[in-house]
Amino acid sequence: MTSEHSHTVGDVSPPRFDAGHLGPEDPNGWYVGPADDPDRYELLGEGIVGGEGITWRARYHGSLDSPLPLAVKVQHPPIDPPTGWPSAQDRSRWRDQTTLLRHMRLDHLVRVNEFTSGPPPHHLGQPDSSGHESIIIEMEWVEGESLATTIRTAPTKTTNVETRARWIEDACTTLARLHSFTQTAGNPTVHRDVSPTNCLVTSDRGLVLIDVSTMQLPRDGLDLAGRHTPAYSAPEVLAMPHNPRLPSADIYAVGALAFFCLTGQDPPPDSAEGPGRRDRVLRKAVKRLALAPGLTAHVLSMLAPEPNDRPHDLQAWGSRFRELAQPRRPVLLGRSLRRPVVAVPLVALIAAGVTGASFWASHEDSRENIEAPQTVQPAPVRAAAGITRTSFSTARGSITSPTPGTATRDCEYFIGTASPKPGNTLMLAMHNLSETDAVRYVEVVYGFERPATLASWRGAQYFNEKAIGQQIAVELIEVPLPEARKLVASSDHLEVSRIVTAEGEVVAAVVVTRAPGKNPAFPCEGPG
Repeated sequence: MTSEHSHTVGDVSPPRFDAGHLGPEDPNGWYVGPADDPDRYELLGEGIVGGEGITWRARYHGSLDSPLPLAVKVQHPPIDPPTGWPSAQDRSRWRDQTTLLRHMRLDHLVRVNEFTSGPPPHHLGQPDSSGHESIIIEMEWVEGESLATTIRTAPTKTTNVETRARWIEDACTTLARLHSFTQTAGNPTVHRDVSPTNCLVTSDRGLVLIDVSTMQLPRDGLDLAGRHTPAYSAPEVLAMPHNPRLPSADIYAVGALAFFCLTGQDPPPDSAEGPGRRDRVLRKAVKRLALAPGLTAHVLSMLAPEPNDRPHDLQAWGSRFRELAQPRRPVLLGRSLRRPVVAVPLVALIAAGVTGASFWASHEDSRENIEAPQTVQPAPVRAAAGITRTSFSTARGSITSPTPGTATRDCEYFIGTASPKPGNTLMLAMHNLSETDAVRYVEVVYGFERPATLASWRGAQYFNEKAIGQQIAVELIEVPLPEARKLVASSDHLEVSRIVTAEGEVVAAVVVTRAPGKNPAFPCEGPG
């Protein structure tokens, strides 16, 4: 990432370079360090300009055989700094903050090694002797791009929303620990500037919060700079930006961050029409992404105007956000549905002790020989020759609707009764009997996480557009609840297949015919 420098550090303007001639790890000829060692860090590349200062890749030489890679941020000095700035109190506060962050060792917060002050960036051996000082933060270099860049260049889709929901959960986990009296050993801390530009997306650590220079303990008192990002600042911060901030301000900012991830937009201002506009924009995004409708209210709860009305348990909110932000439709051949395809081989039925024709013929059914409606001509059954039954049920489960042979449109609900074993839950699996492949596609039953409510269950199945006129077997499968949760959370289709194959047991099934179109009485996003 490169950016044209538009600020100065002290009285020294950072160097300007032609990006075509200077790589991100090329020395730029400038150094920075504390007053007693002003050439400690060699600066690289052009630097990244932010509202608080400029961050460079850097390296520390010392007497080491090979330099250490790191990052150095040079803060912009305060406007009209008081005489004697930075004071002994400032230095003590920086030292306290560094020690606290080292103590906590948070995976999703940039690791800070040292806060200090010294001459502005300068050429080797030529520090500024005028007495101007800069705040210098030495920290790890986090490889990644800002969340702002990620979302604006690659908007959120059903294929990436689960990953991005985990990023929000990462932020929640980190801030919950910063706010915790216990986790901070009695020193709860507020970040104070959670925004898309202050979050980096990494390949190995998920979301990493940066810009720790804004952090303060609530007892630190007035902040003369009053730094904040307006669209991510709570109403009380906008009204009085210099006042001490509470964890509730960070909570508001996370809600705004979630809004940005889902919509690609900053939350509209909190004006007379702000709440209604936020609701409309968010609902539209939730519908487009085929997410649970309840996600809208969940996010907006964080943006409540009154601090006390916002959720207090940030970690629990983040976990629930991730659950609600799972696409509720899979992706089948040639179409986009609510959740990634779960392909379950035919051996899933073998594991349950049933195969092919014997699976269907071994159960009595009073509804055999029910014909499909005349409007749909069923294709011949090739993959499971010898089937003579069109449904079956067991003591632990039944499918009461649709009835065998019904012309069933996409998203229509399947309904039945069940009494799963303690600790188990239900899933639905689709098997196309008119095709030569023997895979099954699995979908959860609504409310699967509450097995006690499944005495009367319902769930939907989603059919390939090319399957019109073909015969489809839909099976009710009983699975241990912990394994079902793993299945829903996993994006590894082979692992999902293994879980269902090893743990699933078919307890009911029905054969229907795929009809064209959708039934408007059955919303594809589920009952909410």
